[in-house]
Amino acid sequence: MLKRIAALEETIAHLPTPGPLEDSEIEESKQALAMLKSLSPTEKPPAEAVQEQTKLKAFGQKVLESLAKDAAKYALGAAASALWAKFGHQLEDLAKAIAEWIAAMLG
Repeated sequence: MLKRIAALEETIAHLPTPGPLEDSEIEESKQALAMLKSLSPTEKPPAEAVQEQTKLKAFGQKVLESLAKDAAKYALGAAASALWAKFGHQLEDLAKAIAEWIAAMLG
């Protein structure tokens, strides 16, 4: 999970704007990543982990759906669109990893 978070942080640093997410949503993503990094992987996940998982998954879906529908709206070139798509997939992958972690710790 920490590798996925590090990869997301690297991608965020290179995201062109404007894009499918508002600046406030990108900031929320950064805050969620910071909170998740602070959690112990061996302790029972707090309720906030579930909330952040849901939020990151929703942001990932929003990015990918927006790119599929409105890529021209953001005036993104191929490279910028690819970076946003990578970000969307990374968000969804992290959300899946968080869900698996939570299930393993609670199961």
